[in-house]
Parts: sequence; structure tokens; C-alpha cells
Amino acid sequence: MDIIIITGIIVLGLDVHNIGSVADINPILTSKLLINTDSEQEGEICIGCAGGINFETTLDVNWQATDANQQAVDIALTGLSGGHSGVDIHLGRGNANKLLARLLAQLSALEFNIAALRGGSLRNAIPREAYATLMLDKQQLTTLQQLGQDYLATLKQEFGQLEPNINLTIQPGERPAQQLSKASSIQVIHWLNSAPNGVISMSQQVSGVVESSLNLGIVTLNEQGLTLTFLIRSLSESTKAQVVSLLVSHSELVGAQYSTDGDYPGWTPAPTSPLLKTVMDNYQRLFADKPKTMVIHAGLECGLFKKFYPDMDMVSFGPTIVSPHSPDERVNIKSVLRYWQLLIATIKNIE
Repeated sequence: MDIIIITGIIVLGLDVHNIGSVADINPILTSKLLINTDSEQEGEICIGCAGGINFETTLDVNWQATDANQQAVDIALTGLSGGHSGVDIHLGRGNANKLLARLLAQLSALEFNIAALRGGSLRNAIPREAYATLMLDKQQLTTLQQLGQDYLATLKQEFGQLEPNINLTIQPGERPAQQLSKASSIQVIHWLNSAPNGVISMSQQVSGVVESSLNLGIVTLNEQGLTLTFLIRSLSESTKAQVVSLLVSHSELVGAQYSTDGDYPGWTPAPTSPLLKTVMDNYQRLFADKPKTMVIHAGLECGLFKKFYPDMDMVSFGPTIVSPHSPDERVNIKSVLRYWQLLIATIKNIE
């Protein structure tokens, strides 16, 4: 029997993100079986995954010239663990964008304007770093630095060993040509600080699995405005739509422009799958151990194929990958061999 093996989003030269209908791929794909090798923990067989959608929203801002009497101050929040915005979202790690917004909201006793603001680099990665430049009276610099050290101490106490390398630096910087108006600075702080992030709901069908979440992955401030980029994930299409609605309301309250793209479906578990039984039997025979079955709160290519081939039987397994979507990403070499042995054995034993 024919079987499809996929390791990424492109299979047979076909970009599944651009598929318009079943007719677009039916002449090419005839197999009834699919093995996805994008899972990240050897010894676990994935039988379901979350769908997702990107959400981007931009708030208009007003710029004005900086004053020569003002002091530019650079703030850097760094050293966070980051991680995968799906499989790590429930671990409680700090989101640098949200933690920086929290600091700015706590500085209401100071008079300052925002001159620069940025954080994160990928929509699907929990932000590890965020930066801001503030313009304020030179006499307030010492107060700002003290408030910053107090805030850092609070974060270290709250996160403990979860974020052992978190750091906050506040130091004088080069004066930029422009800054946000006072009104825009206040609106930006409140809007960013109130932006939802993290786990929204837990699955009622699969114990211990996140049902829906969102990650505020990227924050950028430029001439066009303040842009927030989120990745929403959900095991359910209805709860995914609910989280989109949440961000729409957040945008509408301040008149921000918003859009969505990259919508992809989830993959509903099939515990009685014949292919799953074959994989599990081969795993036990090879390694004298019973693998776990699991549902992942992340996107796998299986959901995209399942949308157009609802009768296709599929599983996902792979080697152990640590800290995916971060600079610390690495693979366990021994697990690659076990994964390869399981893949070959499964293909040989397909009935």
C-alpha cells in the first residue's frame, strides 16, 4: 500500500498552504496512509494536534520631535527562556513583551514619552527579549533605575528557577529625533499591557492538554504605528474563533486596524487507528517498551492533509528535540536512531 511520509510543510513539491480544494491535490496524492515525522519527543506517538491562525493588529500613533533637554534611556529585558508557543505555552515562562509592558505601566509616577519599542522575533516563539527607549527629564534617571531594579527583584521572586537568567538593564542612550506624544505613549502602554497572552482554556476531552492559547510573539513600533503579532492555537475551531473575537474586541476598543492569515485546521484524534496500532506494536517489539500516545498543542502538517483527506489514516512521531524555535534548539542523537528504526519497521509492516 502507498504511504506518504512528510517531514515539513512541502511534500512532493506541493505547498499545502495554497491548496484551494480537494481537486487540487487528488490527482497527486492517492495514499490512504500518512506518517508525519515532525513530533519532538521520541517514545511518544502523536494522534492529534491544534489548529492555528495568525492575528496582526496596528494602533495609530502620533510622533513629535524630542527635546534637547530630555534624557534618552534604553531599557532591555533579556535572558528569558522563551520556547515553542504551543508545546511550552503552559509552562508559565515569561513573555518579554508582556513583562516590559507591565514595567512601563508601573512607571506612572514618572513623566516620560516612548521613543522606541520592540520585542520578539517570531510569532510562534515565546519572546525572550524586549526593548524600549524612553525620553524623560534627566533628574528622573536615578529614580527610573531604582524602580527598574525593584521590578527585576520582583520578577526573580515570582519566576524563581523558571527564569533563572532574567535580566533588566536601564542606562542612558543616544537621543533619537522623535518620540511618541504623551497621549500616544499612554495609549500604547495601556493597550500593550492589556493584550491577552498565554493559555486561554484547557481541553475537556484530553486531560492536561491546552485547548486554546495565544502568543504575543512580536511587537514593533514605527511610523505606521504599534503592531502586535499573535499566533492563536486551538484544538477546536469554535474556541479558535472565540480567541480571534477576543483580539478583535481588543483592537476595536482603540480603533486599531487588524487582519488574520495563515488559518490552518487541527487534527482530531483517532485512538482506534490501524496505523497507530502498527506503530505501537513495532515500537514495543523493537524497544521492549510501550510508547505513549499524546495530543500536541501545536500545529502539524497532519491537520492540513486531514482537511482534504478526512479518511486518510495518519500518525506523527520523531526524535527528541529540545527547545524548538529558540537559539537553544538541539536534537538528541540517540533518539534519531530509535526514530529511524521505528520508521523503517513501520513501513515494512504496513498491511
